[in-house]
Amino acid sequence: MRLLPHPPHHKQQPQKGSAPPTMNKHVGIFPPKLDLPRSKPTVNLWLVPLGARVLAGERIVEILADELTFDVSAPTEGRLVEKCIEEESEYEAGACLGLILRDGF
Repeated sequence: MRLLPHPPHHKQQPQKGSAPPTMNKHVGIFPPKLDLPRSKPTVNLWLVPLGARVLAGERIVEILADELTFDVSAPTEGRLVEKCIEEESEYEAGACLGLILRDGF
């Protein structure tokens, strides 16, 4: 099958089942912004194993900061494909904790 270029006045439509061009297949997991000057936050515990399917809003990682515990939820549905910060490791503000491969990719 030979594809011909579209005339400039036509917008190319995405193929059925493909993601719009602005969507990314990986979504970062970011912690909430914490204003705790005494210590750096730490990834205390991953609540789901690497490769597990997660639902949007599901608790996936526990953060410890200044003796307080916070849960971070999955921002989208998909599979946890990378843990960028390991358990019991400190991280800087704005760090990506992990990556989720969105459903459909």
